[in-house]
Amino acid sequence: MAEKDKKEEGFSSSRYVAQAKLAATESLVKIKKKERIPLFHKQRFTHLASIIVSLLDLKREIEIIDFGGGLGIGYMKCLESIPNLDNRITYNIVELDEVCKEGIIFNDENDLPLRYSNSIHKNQKCDLVFCSSTLQYIKDWKILVEEFARTEAAKILLSDVFCGYFSNSFVTIQNYYESKIPHWFFSTSDLISEFEKYGYYLSMHLEATGSRAGTVDFLPMSNFPKSHRIETTSHLLFSNANVRYAKL
Repeated sequence: MAEKDKKEEGFSSSRYVAQAKLAATESLVKIKKKERIPLFHKQRFTHLASIIVSLLDLKREIEIIDFGGGLGIGYMKCLESIPNLDNRITYNIVELDEVCKEGIIFNDENDLPLRYSNSIHKNQKCDLVFCSSTLQYIKDWKILVEEFARTEAAKILLSDVFCGYFSNSFVTIQNYYESKIPHWFFSTSDLISEFEKYGYYLSMHLEATGSRAGTVDFLPMSNFPKSHRIETTSHLLFSNANVRYAKL
């Protein structure tokens, strides 16, 4: 039913791209002034910097894939949080074509070192896959999990994941202005089982609190049956210590 009801554009719409550029511009201005990025822009990236710091102990340049990374606010959060970050990470953003086009322009205008692509390349390897508030919009999400695992990343960090202890994962429709977008609510056990197929185990599960639609912390889900409600989204960290570190 969700597939039948969907309308296109959504996160490839000019409205979304304009909002992403505004958020990135505001964040970059703060970075250049050595001020803090507005909390609303960075609330989904709470744990990204700390995971990267743990990988920087490898004493070499760290390769990162940010799937659905927009115009690079995740990277800016790292600049804000990690001293002397220059030349210590390679930051790859995978996005929709329309976002990539705007991202490349924004990148050039502001002399940023971000790399853009519309897919994860078949043989692309990295140390960390970061996916924030994106997996729930992927129709064939299990295929994407396989793509993440194929990078042989030591860590896969999912942020702002809509998951709970439901009996089964399910799809509903999210209204985004003029667009209607299919949206997954994952069974936590479904996610864990899928990652375990590729040797990744859940090493962290935290609540992802924040402000949405004027509501602080708790998701507005009164229109859902109680069995299908969650109070907050989640941060999930999956680890596989054998695949990347063993090759150093």
